[in-house]
Amino acid sequence: MDYSIDVKNIEQSFDRIATDLLRKSELIVNDIHFKITEIEFYYFHEELHPDNYTHEHNRNAGEWRFHNRGLDITLQSVKKQDGGVLIRGLKHNSEYVNGPRKIIMWIFEKFGKVNDKNTLILQKKDDNGCKITKTFRHLPKKIQDKNYHKKYYRYLTNLDELDMSKSIKAEIKQKSKKI
Repeated sequence: MDYSIDVKNIEQSFDRIATDLLRKSELIVNDIHFKITEIEFYYFHEELHPDNYTHEHNRNAGEWRFHNRGLDITLQSVKKQDGGVLIRGLKHNSEYVNGPRKIIMWIFEKFGKVNDKNTLILQKKDDNGCKITKTFRHLPKKIQDKNYHKKYYRYLTNLDELDMSKSIKAEIKQKSKKI
């Protein structure tokens, strides 16, 4: 999967990556398959996209990165530029889990014994053709940066099934875009 960001087309890069993750990928934990249902982008470029909500890192693109807010898939880190894709929602069978920290707990519950070999991988699959909703970020209790707080960097599928308040769902429906 291509996690590169075209600095001249940042939002189009987000759309491309979101489509790959939500339609053409699945998360597998010890042979248990999960559909990714919600993600959110964070990307910092000192000159072109100074999004200070981004957690700085020094990692290659396409690596797992656990941090105090959740689980990211890293975007390339080079001088004055880095980012990640925060996994915010998963589905297994008919069960949905939303929230970056809940995701981590759910994943680790699927791990076996401490002496067992455990795996966490992202695998390509056939395009499921699901509808993707592009909407505003979910940044609770954060100081609001007028340029990046309400950016449309959050992507989700199956909105009606997700575990979130009716008022948030209504706001998302009212203020969303399809990709």
